[in-house]
Amino acid sequence: MVVKVLRWLDANLEKVLLCIFLAVIAIVMFVSIILRFVFSHSLTWSDELARYLFVWTGALGVSFATKNNSHIRVDVIPTLIPKISIPLSVLGDIALGTIAVMLISGSIPFLKILARTGQLSGGMQIPMTFVYVSFTIGFSLTLFRLAQKYVLLLVGYIRKSEQKKGEQK
Repeated sequence: MVVKVLRWLDANLEKVLLCIFLAVIAIVMFVSIILRFVFSHSLTWSDELARYLFVWTGALGVSFATKNNSHIRVDVIPTLIPKISIPLSVLGDIALGTIAVMLISGSIPFLKILARTGQLSGGMQIPMTFVYVSFTIGFSLTLFRLAQKYVLLLVGYIRKSEQKKGEQK
């Protein structure tokens, strides 16, 4: 049971969260626009909620793109020189991992300050740590997805070499 849940989370976590966040953004903004222009009434918290969910969507989107290997790339050089496409891909992953580590390590002291001050958002009165922890979580998931990618590649390589040894005997 636990393994099934973990496999489902591995396959769908970012996708489900991103879909929920984008759906909530669309619904809240639609309701806000209807209320504003039809009923001359506005929600004080709708823009803030949409903005914060958009921040979360961006942070989780990096992890989702990493998992699916679908980051935006300039692929002129790998197309012209196919021999260097794999080293360039690895170099890009190293750069992404480095950026993720820098953002995570920079966000933690900032989160501690926010938690200590207890700063709240203007409209919804939620702790601002809720907004800024998105970067820590998103880039931690990105690091996890990068590590997962290379562990799976290594396991596949080991299995392939074991199969070749078995066939040679």
